[in-house]
This record gives sequence, C-alpha cells and structure tokens, in this order.
Amino acid sequence: MNEEIKRAQDAWSKCSHAIVHAVTTGWHGDKWQAHRKTMPTTGASSVPSLVGDNPYAGPYSVWAKTKDLTPPFDGNDRTRRGHEIEYWIRREAARRLGCDYISHPAAFSPKIGTCREIKIIFGNPNAVHMSTNLDGLIWPDEDALPSILECKSTDNFKVKGALHSLRESGKKPSDLTSATYYWAQTQSQMACLGWNHAYLAAVVGSEAMSFMLCKMPCLEKDWYLIRIPRDDDYIALIERKTEEFWDRFIIGREVPPLMGRDWMCLKDMYAQARPGSEMHLSEVLLPTCEAYYEAKQEEESLQGKKSSKDTEARASAKRRKNRAWVVLMDAIKTCEVAHCGPFTVKWYNRSDGRVFVVKK
Repeated sequence: MNEEIKRAQDAWSKCSHAIVHAVTTGWHGDKWQAHRKTMPTTGASSVPSLVGDNPYAGPYSVWAKTKDLTPPFDGNDRTRRGHEIEYWIRREAARRLGCDYISHPAAFSPKIGTCREIKIIFGNPNAVHMSTNLDGLIWPDEDALPSILECKSTDNFKVKGALHSLRESGKKPSDLTSATYYWAQTQSQMACLGWNHAYLAAVVGSEAMSFMLCKMPCLEKDWYLIRIPRDDDYIALIERKTEEFWDRFIIGREVPPLMGRDWMCLKDMYAQARPGSEMHLSEVLLPTCEAYYEAKQEEESLQGKKSSKDTEARASAKRRKNRAWVVLMDAIKTCEVAHCGPFTVKWYNRSDGRVFVVKK
C-alpha cells in the first residue's frame, strides 16, 4: 500500500468501512483505462446491469466490457457536457442542503457541513469484486455520517414521472427506467461505503442543462434532489450477484445470455462491417428473422399514437424486436449482408455508424 492510499484509508476508516483501492487525483482517460484492466471489480455504475435494473445493458454487456471485448469509451459530446454540468449540480445540491462547497477535489478528511468532489476508488469489504467512485460527498450538519452525492443530467423527459415517485417514496421505482438505474447505482455505492442514505441530484431537459452551464438556476420543475435510504435486502442481493458473476463469467468460462438491452454493447463490439462481405445464416435463425421483421412493422405502425394501450403495445413490440435484434447482430458480427430463407439481413456501414435492416 503506497503512502497516499494509506493516508486516505486512515482518514476514511473513521466514517466508513470501505477499502481504499486507489487515489485518482490527476488521473485522465489513459490512467483510468489502465487501472480498470488491473482491477478485478465491477463498478457501481455496472452492478445494476447484473440484476436487471439497467434498461440499457445486461450481464452480457458487463462481461464484454470486463473482458475488453468492447473498445474503451473515451467520451462523447453528451458525456463531456455531463461532466461539466456535474460541477454545477454539486454546487446547487450543496446550496440546497446548507453545505459549504469546496472546489478543490479531495482524497482525505471528510468534513461536516461541506460538499466536494471525491477522488478515490472504494472497494466493498463484503464483496471483493465490487467497487465505486463518487461524483461527490455531502455532509449536512444534521446527519451523523456523510452521504454519497450522485449527479445526473438527462434530456429524457420520460424519466420525470419516475423521478417524482422516487422523490416521494425514496423506494425503487416499479417500472424499469433510468430512475430505477439511478436508485440501484446509489445502493451499490452505499454497499461499498456502508452508509445509510445517499442523495441523488438530477436535472432533466436540455434547457435546464444549458441554464446550469450558463451559471443560471434551472427551473424548479426540472430539478430533483432526492434522499435515498439504504435498502439492506437489495444490497445483499447485488453483493451476492456480483460475486456470482465473477465466479461464473469472469473467473469461470461461462458466457452470460444475450438480452434485448445488450444491443448497444454489440454495436460497440462490431462497430464496422467488412465491405462487400456476405454469409448465409442457419435456418435455425429463421424464426428470429421473422420475429424481428414482424415486431419492427408493428412498432412502426404504432408510431405517433398516444393512447396508453398503443404506447404499451409499441413498447412490447420494441422489446420483442430488440430480443431478436441482438441474436441476429451476434450471428452476423462484422458481415455486411446475410441471407436466411426469404429474409435478407443487412448491417452496413454509414458515416454515423452501422445501419441494421431486415427485408423480406
């Protein structure tokens, strides 16, 4: 253990059971990527995917990332903007909770009445393959222990209803949305730190995000500051599932089954087609081609219809389409055109990424 990590561990042991894995002050993309390759853990942002609480990734996506089967993510315009907004979200959360904001990121000495960014990777002593880093730490005067501060910004207005319910109850939302993922991520962080609650601070909408970047307060309707209590039953579940995931799929040789929500992972794995390449798919995949084709047609026929029945039917069609889609993508991989019975499946290159089409 180097001296910097030892100092951090000594400071944090006064208020947390977490293990200090690394102090990340001054780290940039290359350093983060190198550390991830040597660190046998799943981070709190990925743990919800292992238990079905991430609408955009399943265990297969986490497995592929851990096995370095996907290219390293170095950010895009949206994530870079999110990092900029994160600073202002922390400041606003501090103001609302009556805490002094300390601009200099810290590795040591959590202080009551303050909010700041924290530059540490923490491990969970109860689940050796679970880790987390925090957007921030906030310690209101009335709290016995500091709290995790998780900052989110999204332009998906559909998440507002779930965030409102989460603010009212503090409990896991019943429907699978981004808010479910946010809740699950904070539970993963509390598992590592051993604390009893976390704060989720979120802004919704591009207008609200623009306001924050211009140092203007966003509208109250677009701002959420939610206190989330610890759920010990859920934490026991994710600790068990994380260890099982490593034993079976990372240390062991099993491969997690594909789910419809793994489509983004497969797009990253097979980002470019081999121009002019063709193949014939096994007839076993004929029902999968049929399922994709029919679900896609149904989804398109319901586009723009507003009734709750139509919305539910469209969501069901999309789920069926995605389940078939990932199977076909995994079969085609980097091939451009595939044939299966009466179906032609194309996954061709375009300047903004590969385009997937099934024709009959």
